[in-house]
Amino acid sequence: MVSSKLTMLAMVTDKRMRQWSIAVQGVGKLAGRRLVYFGVWPATIVNSRIRPRGSAHCSVYESGEVKLEDFSIDLEYQNNGIGSKLLAEIEKWAASKGMRHLYGDLSNVDSDHFPMLHHLYTNHGWTWCLFGKGDSRLSPGSNIVGIVEKTISLKS
Repeated sequence: MVSSKLTMLAMVTDKRMRQWSIAVQGVGKLAGRRLVYFGVWPATIVNSRIRPRGSAHCSVYESGEVKLEDFSIDLEYQNNGIGSKLLAEIEKWAASKGMRHLYGDLSNVDSDHFPMLHHLYTNHGWTWCLFGKGDSRLSPGSNIVGIVEKTISLKS
């Protein structure tokens, strides 16, 4: 079961000077991992019953790894810095919980977004790797064609 309680992380401003709230939308458990959902709402409408304009779903493992399972910003709000702010807050949240390694799969389903995703991740210091033809990490029938990852330093 996933909690619908919102825990505020930050108030941010996009490139058009619009105010946004970033919150942890819910936490749940599934198959030995913790699921954490992040959302971005207009600052005036922070409500778990209203669909966020941006979101990220993460799996948190006991090993200290966070897998970014899904990351999306509504089309009409893309390229305004909201995704960048959301990713930065996820990194801060992970560091505050003692998590050191963040990663996510790159899927051919999102290949039309690769230039935008590459820009987002590399600007935040993530390593971007598309698997080459014949790479052992490519699985037959899988949509996974690469990985993004970042090791974060824990502040003392």
